[in-house]
Amino acid sequence: MSLFKGRRRAILGVVTAFVLLLAGGASYRVLALYVGRPTQQARISRGYLDRHLPLEIGNWMGRDLPLEEAVARATSADDLVSRTYVWRSGIKAVGVFIAYGVRARDLLPHSPEVCYPGNGWSQESTHQAQFVLPDGRELQYRIYHFGRGGLDARQTTVLNYYIVDDEYSPDKSLVRSSARLGSSGVRYVAQVQISCPTSVAGDTDSEEAVINFAAESAVLIRNLFVNNSGSPLAGN
Repeated sequence: MSLFKGRRRAILGVVTAFVLLLAGGASYRVLALYVGRPTQQARISRGYLDRHLPLEIGNWMGRDLPLEEAVARATSADDLVSRTYVWRSGIKAVGVFIAYGVRARDLLPHSPEVCYPGNGWSQESTHQAQFVLPDGRELQYRIYHFGRGGLDARQTTVLNYYIVDDEYSPDKSLVRSSARLGSSGVRYVAQVQISCPTSVAGDTDSEEAVINFAAESAVLIRNLFVNNSGSPLAGN
């Protein structure tokens, strides 16, 4: 139990670091002009993700990992959920953070390469990969490895991807494509982040854990939005 509590605190730390900061810059502001007013909104009510995302996903069992209200507000998302999912054996645990919004500009500032370094983490490596899901779709995602030194020395692995109008994307390229095509917006954008603290630099177990959870959960998460994206969701 103490081991689980320690991991839970570590996961909460890295999830909080991710959602705490907002990015600025001229390029973001220009892009936001294009994606700030979607024409076909697929709204969901606050708490929808918490009610509909199962606590049991494959071999993973979930527990709520509440964020501080100020941290949650910083995302500007329409809805979000934060949980810890533990492998049935209790050996592996991951932090899961999902944010959803119909205003893409509210989710654009949040990305691991911005938020983690802004909270004292150093990006040690990153790479993009993909695999085929059970429904035949290809999930493209990006893996990040972060570390921090000093008395609070830690490492963590983060898997990040987006769902833009029912399509998976490893980065914000689909939103940027809509902007370049002159689109006034997208119906919705969801961001999925799966994190796993590591105790040893170069440890591969954390990467295996986040990939495993992504493989078991990606179709389920996407279907939360696909099943409802054709009409307003305020009452769901």
